[in-house]
Amino acid sequence: MFGTIRKHQTWLWAVIITLTIISFVIYFGPQSKLNSKGGGGAANYGSINGERITPEEYANTEREVSLRYFFMSGTFPSAESKNSGFDPMRETYYRLLLIHKEKDYGIHLSSESVAQTARNMLRPLQKAK
Repeated sequence: MFGTIRKHQTWLWAVIITLTIISFVIYFGPQSKLNSKGGGGAANYGSINGERITPEEYANTEREVSLRYFFMSGTFPSAESKNSGFDPMRETYYRLLLIHKEKDYGIHLSSESVAQTARNMLRPLQKAK
């Protein structure tokens, strides 16, 4: 048996190395359920006042924070903005806390006040053109 292995060791090593590489590519590849974000279950964004933060709620709030930064600075958040002290994750959780507190206190905004605020925020952008 050992004589046969020694006799064919070059092509046997080639087969073993090929199978090992293929298995690593499959196991560690981006399509692997073990490595992907959504494969191990739902993402956990924590909770506020015992209520879980859903991925959709977090994503919507993160976009809202990016828009607020854009209206304040004229650019979307980037690595430079993080270096200057703007932390998107911290601001997102802060905004989520405010949203949950609004719900707790029963604060509801009318459509007219939201539309007026949106017009006021967009007005400087229209003058810039």
